[in-house]
Amino acid sequence: MALESLGEVLGYSKLMSYASAVEVYLEFQVEFMWVWLGPGVLGDLLVHFLVARLRIRLLLARVLVAVGRPQAESVGLQNLMDAVVQEVQILRGDRKHWDHRLSREAAKVGSWIGAVGMVLGPAGHVVGHGGRGVLRRVGGSVPVAVPVREVVEVGEKGEKGGCRVR
Repeated sequence: MALESLGEVLGYSKLMSYASAVEVYLEFQVEFMWVWLGPGVLGDLLVHFLVARLRIRLLLARVLVAVGRPQAESVGLQNLMDAVVQEVQILRGDRKHWDHRLSREAAKVGSWIGAVGMVLGPAGHVVGHGGRGVLRRVGGSVPVAVPVREVVEVGEKGEKGGCRVR
């Protein structure tokens, strides 16, 4: 048995020495490649890699905010309305205890509203901008009533305040 294990150790050592020679050769080739490409290439690649990672993280953060904000708003508002309504019913005597089933249903409704809002929010933005463009093309500018105050006194140009309005 000792000779078999000695043969295994020698065979392993022989293969590891071959693998080490290949490793040294590959390291030499990689170093040669970096020198051939230029001394700043590694730094440039690192910067590009870090910028790409940052862009991906920003994109993921924007997606999470775009998905999470409508959901959080809708679920939160539905649960707030549920809490107010149930509390009013308890105070008025219409309800004796809190109904958790209604709170869960309010959260489900809020989740659906948030999902619809994720789709309709951007669509409304596009339609709103498109509709404004149609109004400009059809009627020029849309008149808006602005309340005007009556000017009572107008002072001289150099005077502080200039005029008094009522």
